[in-house]
Amino acid sequence: MLAFLFVACSDSTPAASEGAEADAPAAEAPAAEAPAQAERTKNQDDPADRMLSKYTSMGIELSEEQVANLRTIVAKYDFNSAADKAARQTMRGNMQKEIQENVFTPEQRATFETMRQKK
Repeated sequence: MLAFLFVACSDSTPAASEGAEADAPAAEAPAAEAPAQAERTKNQDDPADRMLSKYTSMGIELSEEQVANLRTIVAKYDFNSAADKAARQTMRGNMQKEIQENVFTPEQRATFETMRQKK
């Protein structure tokens, strides 16, 4: 009887290794997406970087001084402390207004408005 159990267990070993081989390609797929995921995570972690990416995609290039001012303004806002989605949206609107008034040049404001209306 012990021999039967031993044989039954040894027969299951190749099947388990075949299953592991079948899972191997699936394990590699997330690694290929890792750089894109790292970029998304970086932008999600830093609201200033996320906003800079947004402005760059709109064709708005900020000077080093403007970037420093933007980072100062963004640091004042704690979106995690907002009670709900509506509060975060209000906070975001206030932050964007402050950035437009205190960071952007008149030309950059015009570009921002033009690009925003195109959406």
